[in-house]
Amino acid sequence: MLAGPADRKIVRMMLNHARKASNFQFSEIVLVIDTLPSPRFPQGAAETKALKQTATDMLSDGEVNRIILTSESAGDIEPAHYGRHLLRKRDFRGIPLLGWILAFEASDSEFMCHFDSDILMYSDPSYSWVADAIAHIRSDANIMFVAPHAGPPSGDSNTTRSKTVSSRRFVIDRSRFRKLLPLRPHHSSWKRHLLMKFGGPSSYWPWEFQVQKAVDQSPYSNIWLGDNRAWFIHSPDHSEIWHTHLPDIVSACRRGCFPPGQRGNHELDLPKWQNWLAGGQFGGLTTP
Repeated sequence: MLAGPADRKIVRMMLNHARKASNFQFSEIVLVIDTLPSPRFPQGAAETKALKQTATDMLSDGEVNRIILTSESAGDIEPAHYGRHLLRKRDFRGIPLLGWILAFEASDSEFMCHFDSDILMYSDPSYSWVADAIAHIRSDANIMFVAPHAGPPSGDSNTTRSKTVSSRRFVIDRSRFRKLLPLRPHHSSWKRHLLMKFGGPSSYWPWEFQVQKAVDQSPYSNIWLGDNRAWFIHSPDHSEIWHTHLPDIVSACRRGCFPPGQRGNHELDLPKWQNWLAGGQFGGLTTP
């Protein structure tokens, strides 16, 4: 899992939520935390210090096996993944470009499963979408990424194949991914690229975009699982209202409960959840 200082209050809950919902015995749990200084969280920021302490507590309690700091990344990783050293460690949005790469290089296992810290999951206890993803990869040499069903199901249970890449949650074959390397760095505009060379802010597109370009030019494609026994919801709204309701939303998702208006939608509709929770409708299990 990748987390930043803004996630310090939720990372423990969300990592344990993702782990339990995966129904899979991982060989290692790695937490990558963004400790690079940024305009929002400069060197010595209290939020960064709090994130480090939370991560240390998780390590002490056996919830993770390893912590990786983006500020302590090894220099040889950049040429291996990008063919050069990067002028900036963040993309133009401020997200660390090595967040996923550091976890990828941290292990020698055949597969890697990644979660962002704002992903909600449901899984039937009898099913593991991670095990299903690995089975799909092993059965087809042209599969790169596999992701769980998008959103609470609305009747569609077909596994789909596409070139679309999402970095929010996936299982990947590490040896296949290496065949895409080094990635070609892409920039949001040539003007921003030029300004970056002279000390300006980052012009790099996100890691996800760089990977998407590489997959587009490769024989590989990606799988979105159709099995309704597991699904995910992404949380685009990180407001205080979201933080307030998140424990109840996590609890509901673990049980397979959700407001009717969320069905078929993989982006969290926070107002619908607010009304649903306020109305006391978080009751019996809503099965896919």
